[in-house]
Amino acid sequence: PTVITLSPKTSAGVPGFIYFLNPNTSSLTRVLADQPGLTTLVNPTGTKLIYNRGLGDLRLYSVKDSATTLLTIATLPEKCVWASDAITLYCAVPVNSPVAQYPDAWWSGEVVFTDSFWKLNTDTGEATILLASQLALDATNPILDEVGKRLIFTDKFSGQLWALDLR
Repeated sequence: PTVITLSPKTSAGVPGFIYFLNPNTSSLTRVLADQPGLTTLVNPTGTKLIYNRGLGDLRLYSVKDSATTLLTIATLPEKCVWASDAITLYCAVPVNSPVAQYPDAWWSGEVVFTDSFWKLNTDTGEATILLASQLALDATNPILDEVGKRLIFTDKFSGQLWALDLR
């Protein structure tokens, strides 16, 4: 389905929301609301989204049945990317995170992470580590190449472009 996602940039302690707008019918649907520090990432088909309220948890929301599941990794949705199958999720996961107001502290650069990289099957909940933290990389803006064989991201600290081979 074709939807446009509407969600303001939020802040820790400020209730956030996400709406779906169908441009064909002009219908507006509230998906989640009143979640403090809400950040989200919707899958390519608009059937699932991940969200969090700070850095303490990462949740999967099913649009179809309004069910929420706590995922086994803790990261910000901004550090993840959906695969084209709309089921697989690749995420950079902070190895440790200092106590701070998230997502603000990370967005502002007050906090820098060292990430490990994970693959998550959102149907089964199976999480697989792809690369344990070996370098001080704080991944942001992750994307997959056209064939889904490389995870490309920017290191937030240095601004350098990196690629992780997924084969």
